[in-house]
Amino acid sequence: LFVWLEKRKFVPLFVFILAILSLCIVQIIESGQSEPIQLVVYNRPGASEIGYLQSREKTIFSNSGNTIIPHSNKRIVKISHNIFRNRVSIKPFPTDYLILSEDNSLSMNVLKNHFSTRFVILDSSLSRSTCNKLIHQCQKLGIGVHDVARSGAFVIKF
Repeated sequence: LFVWLEKRKFVPLFVFILAILSLCIVQIIESGQSEPIQLVVYNRPGASEIGYLQSREKTIFSNSGNTIIPHSNKRIVKISHNIFRNRVSIKPFPTDYLILSEDNSLSMNVLKNHFSTRFVILDSSLSRSTCNKLIHQCQKLGIGVHDVARSGAFVIKF
């Protein structure tokens, strides 16, 4: 076949067609792969806004109150009501991320007895004084902390 193509001077045309076909196949494969889903804690002053983001489409996570946020391989807990004062936990619940929201009476000195976490996210619904207090408590406890109002939105990729 190649000998016949060589005699006919179709080799450049054959290579060109093969290259175009290869580029089309690569484009089809890349377009079939969707962007990963992300969980975003947004910086919306004075409000708690958490949502899923995929391919520029935003879906707000509407659960209010204390909740576990679904994620494929991370344990994410959102606390927005302080029900932990004067309560005892036998064993702290292990979490990867603890999102604190809405309730300015929250304290890491109390929450550490109920949650074992590596990272705390403070959303922008908390007051500045509460955020400062929680940042100081997290630093003292050796827990990583991200203040959305100061440092911008926080993104967790799936």
